[in-house]
Amino acid sequence: MNENVKEIRKELYNLRSTIRNESLKLRGVDLDKVNALEERMEKNHNNLIDRLHKIRISQGEARAKSQEKLMKIDKSALREEANNKIKGLLKDYKLGFFRKCGCNINEVCDFLYHGAEDEGITTEDESGMNRVTVSGPYDTEKMQAQPVVDINGNVPHNYIGQIFRYFVFHFEPGETRTYCIQPEIYLNGWWLIWPFNSGTCPPSDVINGRGTIWIKLRVEARQGGDLHYVEHVVVMEENIEAPGDREGPVYYVPSAKTNLQVELRAHEDVAVIVYCEVYAETSNVCRAIVDLGSSPGFYFRVPKVDVGPKIRCLTLKEEALGERVLEELGRLIIVDERPIIDKEFPPEPDCLPGPCFTKFKPSLKQFNEKYIG
Repeated sequence: MNENVKEIRKELYNLRSTIRNESLKLRGVDLDKVNALEERMEKNHNNLIDRLHKIRISQGEARAKSQEKLMKIDKSALREEANNKIKGLLKDYKLGFFRKCGCNINEVCDFLYHGAEDEGITTEDESGMNRVTVSGPYDTEKMQAQPVVDINGNVPHNYIGQIFRYFVFHFEPGETRTYCIQPEIYLNGWWLIWPFNSGTCPPSDVINGRGTIWIKLRVEARQGGDLHYVEHVVVMEENIEAPGDREGPVYYVPSAKTNLQVELRAHEDVAVIVYCEVYAETSNVCRAIVDLGSSPGFYFRVPKVDVGPKIRCLTLKEEALGERVLEELGRLIIVDERPIIDKEFPPEPDCLPGPCFTKFKPSLKQFNEKYIG
């Protein structure tokens, strides 16, 4: 914010405080007692939050252990196992071919770098009372950042805290075509909005505290001057006004919401950037916290970004079948046996690949009835 604007808004805050204090004096209110009461209430308020915070940290560490297990799963091995099961089923029933299409994830992007710790931080605290705390250290070994925004707005004023953290990855396409980019993103943490009512003579002088917080994710792919991106994915957003109050966990695991499918040029570097943005704002009297970093189990983590070509779904006609073909025609996999059915291969069943073939092993008649009709 421009320094001149800061000074004007600080003077506005001081003017409001003066008006409030002088108004109370005219009513015969003892300002020293009012200030002492407010300080005592603020201390009690923050003590309650600290006690709650310790409980949520303990619960968050348990969630982090669950996420750690998910991170260790080799998803490429799961995909290969599913494909092998389908190929085995086709061979058992002497079906001639099947379509391997969609995202053929076959590569992991190289990690390049992350942002600087003092980058992407915004604070507005016009009272000059240092009531907005924003931090976000990086850990390259764990591929994580730990952003925290904490607004201790227990005096009547407006405050803003904002931070974004990001990681940059790289790969080089082998050919010009559409690629699937699938980042693994994990969030674990805690949030809180506790607004107060302020004023001494309700209802006319009561001012409701108000708080707003949100967390957003964004994935970009840059190649030369081209920018491809996912619109901001809102992980959470809360807007609360006194006398309400609310708090809860922050939890996010990989989902298709942050996946990209983009047309890329061969042999030209692509940068993939994964962002997390955290924002909190309060007005009047309110405490707001977005915590992705006060404990080892709280974080924004991007352990890797998978990438691979998008493969068109094609169906071969009978006359197009030749000897074994593995890499042509949109990566169709064709086995040696010819179809024994007199129709084109049916559309993929809903659970292909999936658990239905491990739990349900039909006879050929049942297979035809279920999937061919």
